[in-house]
Amino acid sequence: MSTVAGYFEEMNCQSSIAGNRKFDLKSGEDSEIDRGGKRIVDDDNNRTASGKLILQYENKQPYIQVTSVVDGDLENYIQTLIESSDQEIPNWTLTHISGDIYTGNGVIVGDVKPNRNAGTLQFKVAFEDQLLLIS
Repeated sequence: MSTVAGYFEEMNCQSSIAGNRKFDLKSGEDSEIDRGGKRIVDDDNNRTASGKLILQYENKQPYIQVTSVVDGDLENYIQTLIESSDQEIPNWTLTHISGDIYTGNGVIVGDVKPNRNAGTLQFKVAFEDQLLLIS
């Protein structure tokens, strides 16, 4: 089986407060995905005095960072999602060009700064539990 690399074709958010929305993701842009879970800390000093490896675990937050096409309507939708995050954590579904489909409940975190000249917006969604590959 060969590897299919490329961009996320589709990203959908289902929210009972803000409503459902399909995000138009920009092709050719890098996206960063971390499905989260347990990791062993990468630290050159995780050794005992006798040289044995110390396995120090951490639990990483799952997230995805993407670039979407933006307009004023999307900016309003994102603001509503952020303001309602204390009441609801919406469900997200992402489809990769390879056909892989991911899902999880998450919120938009960090700065939301649209580039209205380029018509794009980079944003990050942090997920409550592991980001699941469902297909």
